Amino acid sequence: MGFSELERGVAAPASTHAESTRLPTFAGESVVVIDDDPAIREVLALHLEAAGLRTIVLDSARALLDGPYLASADCIVSDVRMPGMDGLQLKRELNARRSEIPFVIVTAHADIPLAVRAMREGAVDVIEKPFRPAGLLEAIARALAVRANDRLAHAARAEAREKLAALTPREREVFDRLAEGKPSKTVALELDISQRTVDGHRAGIMAKLKIRKIGELVRLAMLASSP
Repeated sequence: MGFSELERGVAAPASTHAESTRLPTFAGESVVVIDDDPAIREVLALHLEAAGLRTIVLDSARALLDGPYLASADCIVSDVRMPGMDGLQLKRELNARRSEIPFVIVTAHADIPLAVRAMREGAVDVIEKPFRPAGLLEAIARALAVRANDRLAHAARAEAREKLAALTPREREVFDRLAEGKPSKTVALELDISQRTVDGHRAGIMAKLKIRKIGELVRLAMLASSP
């Protein structure tokens, strides 16, 4: 895409005040923009920084992988068609590195099938050229929301596992069977203990975990076991 086309698409300002007020704003989150076209990199950086994003612009996927950027990036915006490693190959490499940074694809119309494959690899969104800045900003906002939700889910899983780690080995045996929906009588038979003992463990487990209902116990078990 030439710079004149970019001005008609990416760099075109909102035509009305109402459109401009709908633009999302940010609080200094770090976005890496990868595109081999310097004009596109420059214009995108201007728009993203104006919206409150901290922007790092790179000319290739390899520059991202070889640099220190993954440690601090909150979102990656990548073109699909680039010399060397393309956007799909980059996403696959990030997956191999177990990167959880949300990934937004920017693509020309002819590259949509490639972009769809990138989404199947885990990309959050696809933005088709030419586009208005609002479209990209909204995609980045969605990607950052995914990242925030992932962090919350990770924290919730860690908290659940920490709670279960406080159980004694016997309590954990009882807990696991209760979480599978087994009644106290069945748990007692499997563990070769009395039903009264199982009920005592159950009461102690629920008190220790600060839960009151068996449904909460099951949800805690599922959360702790989720990847």
